[in-house]
Amino acid sequence: MKLRQAKLKVYFREWHQGTTSNTYLGTEDLTTFGTEPVLEVSGVESTITYKQALEKAAAQTKYNGKYSFVWDKDHAEYLSAIKIGNETWGIKGGNTEEEYDDNDQMIGAIWVGSAWSWYPGDKLTLKDTSSYPKTTLGETYLPVKSVGNDKEVVSMVLSYDETRFGWGTKADKTGTN
Repeated sequence: MKLRQAKLKVYFREWHQGTTSNTYLGTEDLTTFGTEPVLEVSGVESTITYKQALEKAAAQTKYNGKYSFVWDKDHAEYLSAIKIGNETWGIKGGNTEEEYDDNDQMIGAIWVGSAWSWYPGDKLTLKDTSSYPKTTLGETYLPVKSVGNDKEVVSMVLSYDETRFGWGTKADKTGTN
């Protein structure tokens, strides 16, 4: 029996939230990773998840260990970080532009954080993240359709998204950084 196989192309991008009034709208930054696929792997099947395909892609000798994926230790279907060379792009976040009262208690700040998200396709300019899949890389199977068609290409974007929101005295602010 012939399996459904295809080539997976994986694009990376950065995305920055534009306003705190709509946390789903923002702008892409294509300067860090470029507009070409960062990873490619052939022979992927409809019986494997995106997570399995990413691991297969990164393990290829042509990448020589340049990319590795770090999965959440308690929920292995969630991507925690991507190591690219010597740099780790992982989940991060914290308060910025803090405001304190006379008792030195924080009463407001702009929280800024980044984490990896994903979506199918190769549209790097997607601005509205509300269309992202509501599933994880570890539980979503590749949408390979053809049987024995090595020309079929399936694409995905891994998006390193920065979101922000104001709280307390900064609830209606977007922050400067």
